[in-house]
Amino acid sequence: MDAPPPAHGRTRHYPVVCSDESGTLLELPDLNEDSPAQITAAAHSIDAADWLAAREAGDPEYYGEVDSGEWDPDLGPNPASWTIPFDLDGAPLDEVWIALVPTTSPWEALAHLRYGHWNECPPSAAHVAVHRSWHERFGAEVVAVSGDTVEMRVTRPPSGEDACRALAREQFLYSGGDLVFQGAETLGTLASLLNGAEYWFFWWD
Repeated sequence: MDAPPPAHGRTRHYPVVCSDESGTLLELPDLNEDSPAQITAAAHSIDAADWLAAREAGDPEYYGEVDSGEWDPDLGPNPASWTIPFDLDGAPLDEVWIALVPTTSPWEALAHLRYGHWNECPPSAAHVAVHRSWHERFGAEVVAVSGDTVEMRVTRPPSGEDACRALAREQFLYSGGDLVFQGAETLGTLASLLNGAEYWFFWWD
């Protein structure tokens, strides 16, 4: 039997689990006055690969410090799981909410939340452009968002060293370096964790 179509295809709204204990998500419209439609339109003029390359070119010394590291096929996929509905001890939060974003395109979710525009967190339109690229290639979809964290599920994750190293480089740049410099420590380790991983996690300080 074929699987039923996603609910957002029927409701015309895409659900995103949100945690906002700090109130940051509610403040984001003040950081970006563009409407979701304006953000989405701007995203269509952005090539994700070009944007990532420009980000690297903007600070070659910083991004050039990354350690390429070794590939370990036995390390992946990333064993981590969802964090946003839980506290640091793994207990469910007292309150989370579900944003029903008025779109059927998962990659547009952060446009409607007007997410981004602080420190190394990309502008909203760049999020949309990158997420569109990842959705087309890997079936990646935003599932949960907090004030500084984005979590995605992935239906067609990459496998093998070359594909995973290429994606690791993209995620390293997208995260402003945090995924490696404050997490995996090397691109090889991040690539190994992405091998077949159906869960992706990003954060920005």
